[in-house]
Amino acid sequence: MFKKKIMSLTKVYLVLAGVLMVLLFLSCIKTLDDELPQTEPKLVINGIVNPDSVLQVNISKTVHIFANESSSSAPFIQGATVRAFRDGQFLFNLEENENGYYSKPGFYPSQAHSYKIEVEKAGYKTVFAETDIPVPVEIIKIDTTVIKDVEYGYVSTTIRCKLKYNDPSGIENYYRLDCYVSYIDENGNEQIGKQYIYIDEGSEYLFDKYWDYLLWNDILISGSEASVDFNIYADYYGGENLNDTISLTYTLLLTSLSEDYYKYDKTRGLYYENGGTSDPFSEPVLIYTNVTNGFGIFGGSSNDTTSFKYLYKTQNP
Repeated sequence: MFKKKIMSLTKVYLVLAGVLMVLLFLSCIKTLDDELPQTEPKLVINGIVNPDSVLQVNISKTVHIFANESSSSAPFIQGATVRAFRDGQFLFNLEENENGYYSKPGFYPSQAHSYKIEVEKAGYKTVFAETDIPVPVEIIKIDTTVIKDVEYGYVSTTIRCKLKYNDPSGIENYYRLDCYVSYIDENGNEQIGKQYIYIDEGSEYLFDKYWDYLLWNDILISGSEASVDFNIYADYYGGENLNDTISLTYTLLLTSLSEDYYKYDKTRGLYYENGGTSDPFSEPVLIYTNVTNGFGIFGGSSNDTTSFKYLYKTQNP
């Protein structure tokens, strides 16, 4: 009987202890969004000026991390006044389109000029950003060597490339290299896709970003005739017939970047390499911005392209 009373009292104490723990836990809970300051929203400018594209920028706003992402709270800004300047002289107001885009149809920016965007919107501080369009760097030529390896009955094809270009002397230059592959499929339709670029182990220090594209400056790779080495892995593009021979066209896009665009692209790459928004425990990376009183990027670029063909045989060795 005495033991039963002890067991009953023990159960009561355990229940009371559990209730106290729950009350203590609830008293320690705070709503996270109450802890985060409701900072004043700012305007965001995103746009890259290029001689091959009409002048266009996207205007949006910053939002609180816990804001409702419904269509009614979309961050795109409507009804803003967006002014464009060239070399400090007013040109015109950009015309509003959908989803926060503002453009000037028929106007193509010119290289070797500076451009400025100024945005006014009621309820926000006026923001502005300025950039220049660099002169495109000429591609001299592309040298290729095809290397085939056979493993487990499968042929692995690597195209080793050396791109030679004229690096202007006396100024800092910033580059980005993208590669695209195209071919005609079995239905007669052209297929175009992004081709990943690979570099040799040990040369990573030459680049600020590599894998899907290359990003670098001319501090370590410079000279009147500079070159950059990279690899392309030719994937399987054929149909069911293993005796198919497919003509692949690789197009290389060498982009000369303004310094602002380069810094933005470099820090954006670091941000996503560190996990971006998907990893809350990653080391924070501040993405570069050249927008005064706001955020975003307004950068300049110009391009030169070259291409080469490769006959890809789908047959087994």
